[in-house]
Amino acid sequence: MKKRFFTCLLLVFGISVLLQGVNLASHRAGGKIVFAIKIQADKVALAGSFNGWKTDKDFLKKDENGIWRIKKELPEGEHFYKFVINDSLWVSDPSNPQKSQDGWNNSVLTINENGKVIMEDKKADKNNPGYYYLNKKARKSPAWLRQSVIYEAFARAYSADGFQGITDKIPYLKKLGIDILWLMPINPVGQLNRKGEFGSPYAVQDYYGINPEFGDAQDFKKLVQAAHNNGIRVIIDWVANHTAWDNAWIEQHPEWYTHDENGQIIPSNPDWTDTADLNYDNKELRQAMTKAMSYWIEEFDIDGFRCDVAALVPLDFWEETRPKLQALKPELIMLSESEEKMHHLKSFDLTYEQYIRNALHKIAFEDGNKQDFREAYNFQKYTFPHNSIRMHWLENHDQVRALEFFGENYIYPAAVVQFTLDGVPLIFMGQEFGDRNWLNWQSLFDPVQLDWQNFDEKLFSHYQQLVKLRKQHTALTSSNLELLDCGDARTIAYLRSSEEEDERILVLTNFSETESRVDLNCIELQNKAKFLDLINREVIAKTEIILPAFGYKILQLQ
Repeated sequence: MKKRFFTCLLLVFGISVLLQGVNLASHRAGGKIVFAIKIQADKVALAGSFNGWKTDKDFLKKDENGIWRIKKELPEGEHFYKFVINDSLWVSDPSNPQKSQDGWNNSVLTINENGKVIMEDKKADKNNPGYYYLNKKARKSPAWLRQSVIYEAFARAYSADGFQGITDKIPYLKKLGIDILWLMPINPVGQLNRKGEFGSPYAVQDYYGINPEFGDAQDFKKLVQAAHNNGIRVIIDWVANHTAWDNAWIEQHPEWYTHDENGQIIPSNPDWTDTADLNYDNKELRQAMTKAMSYWIEEFDIDGFRCDVAALVPLDFWEETRPKLQALKPELIMLSESEEKMHHLKSFDLTYEQYIRNALHKIAFEDGNKQDFREAYNFQKYTFPHNSIRMHWLENHDQVRALEFFGENYIYPAAVVQFTLDGVPLIFMGQEFGDRNWLNWQSLFDPVQLDWQNFDEKLFSHYQQLVKLRKQHTALTSSNLELLDCGDARTIAYLRSSEEEDERILVLTNFSETESRVDLNCIELQNKAKFLDLINREVIAKTEIILPAFGYKILQLQ
């Protein structure tokens, strides 16, 4: 599900406003941060990651000069926010030049352990890393995680046979080479205020229950066991931020929910009308949520969780809960649907990364070039804690198909980049064979089945080969990547090396409709150096190669 979804133009609402930066967004007063904006308005609220993006929680007060202000005490970490004008218009802070790179244009404020405001540089790189890369280390995850490929599946859409349909496909998934099967929510879906014919699977009616459309507990155990027998770990989607309106907790424990000034339980945000927001100020709720998560490990032997809108749940809950869950499953995996840097320190093994996908699209279809890729790669690596593991995706259940986003030509070099970067790649069900039935997040609510009849063997073989190369070559799963300046403006090049540096692989991709001439002297070569083309197994002894339009090479230095 989405977060930070409000990005509006002033003219949309017909509101006449005067935005004037007052240079106080990063000002400290009495140990607190002062947020301020000068604007003609009747009401101004502050909404951000620090208050669950609530619009009715932190209201600014206007002084005699027409400046609206509020003081907030913020903990260490990276905080995203916007001002909400007259309950409808969301604007970033005009006095804060730091903006999120996720497309939502949220203002960003980073606080270090001493309470000091840190201004991160969007141009961060290996020689100029950001605060978190320099000062923080990501939690240690199992070594096998970096070598893994994640596959996301939704039981209702994967086949008409629910859990059994996925169980029957385990040999297919093993053939593809995936290591972690992420199952989208398998809990019963709420009936009250549901959207579409089936309702959102992220509106959970019962944290201990199984959606009867998919099967029963024995069917799910059979699925997990079949996956384990084939070397595939299973993680399930977990929705900790909100519940369905007919979840039993609403009647049993209304105090576990967020209420408005009239005492009414409210949704997580105005768009999510099918969900009721949980209040993590309540300690009993925290205990109940941890207990529910533990149940799935103890009862079904799952291997971890993908945590929906994890940034909307307080960080300290995740930090409290992770050790308790890991005590039950020492090699537990936790995936955060966020780009929160602090999640890497104690709570999660992976976070989402989307900058590179957008940069590739810009290079292919707009006026972008390899510098856009360089900046995107550096930002997602060198502004995060050292050794952070990012999950790279070309599509997921919220987004349009990668085949639609990149087209039938650019999808091939785009997939090469995704699978040869440091980090962990995600395949969303059907991505690997060119399914077009799933559209985006709207497909969550209505009947959709993958189109297995129109199976693109060429595309499947491409993904299968990329997965196989990752498993065969440690250089492609290490944390070492050196950006290179080879080829023309739309040629992306980088060198991958194993942790022991006993293997080096040159990756070249051409995001152009014309061929690209690449001088291999862009890397340091020993005399008479040769390359083994890992795609077609040919030995290359030349110092110059030509990449065809939409072409790519994965070359092992001999």
